[in-house]
Amino acid sequence: MSPIFLSLDEVVEIQNHPFLDGNKRTGAIAAFTFLKLNGWTLTARGRDFERTVLAVAQGKLGKSAVAEFLRKHSRR
Repeated sequence: MSPIFLSLDEVVEIQNHPFLDGNKRTGAIAAFTFLKLNGWTLTARGRDFERTVLAVAQGKLGKSAVAEFLRKHSRR
């Protein structure tokens, strides 16, 4: 698996709730921007990406599952 997807964990920390409001939005935009800056485009449908972000925030998806989702739903 490409290290780019695994390194997203260092950028996106929505489970720790660093802000009073907007943690999920911030994490989602950070992931999208990180991919874009590294030459990748997110191809997931909006609803699928939303479900994934919510699952991460609720602790239902771990790092490897998120990396796999992004790998499957991104292209160069």
